[in-house]
Amino acid sequence: MAAAKGKGGGIGSAIGCLLLLGAVGYGIWHFFPQVRTLFPGAAAPVDWGQEYYGGGLGVKVAAAEVEVTEIEDTLGSRDGNLDLHVTLEIKNVGDAPVAYKTPRLLGASEPKLLDDAGRSVPLAVYDDQVTISGQLAHAQEIAPHDSEQHDILFKVPPKGAKSFLLNVDMAMFGSRGVVQFRIPADKIKGLR
Repeated sequence: MAAAKGKGGGIGSAIGCLLLLGAVGYGIWHFFPQVRTLFPGAAAPVDWGQEYYGGGLGVKVAAAEVEVTEIEDTLGSRDGNLDLHVTLEIKNVGDAPVAYKTPRLLGASEPKLLDDAGRSVPLAVYDDQVTISGQLAHAQEIAPHDSEQHDILFKVPPKGAKSFLLNVDMAMFGSRGVVQFRIPADKIKGLR
């Protein structure tokens, strides 16, 4: 006569699978911060004039203005396009240097700007061979207890928006996570 098989392993297996999926999800969320840009409500946005602190950094939106972009290359200095310049102030509040790197060097997500209707404002892209006034070099260190400013350039946004959300992958500054900054449209100089 054959022995009856036990059925108690089903619940334990299901719980084990759920724990494994949770651990994998946490790992993806924690170690791949670009995934967080897909979920803009994951953390409360940093309001205009406020500073985000994390990973030895203090970061805030210092200014936003629609202006002509100044570029420089082997041919000299000249005017580029009319772009939206969002200026971040990055403070190194730690005791070790912080390395800024462009997202392309890191495989990190590019900054994203969304208006209050959820429309994406494209980045203003220039050739890698040009230097853009107001931007940190492609790889530059920020000394301990020092601060730098860095412009992120976007195309001029469409009319009618009352506010914008800027998603910044903090891997650009050697930190982790994606931070959202709220930018009221009336704080953007030159926006019509």
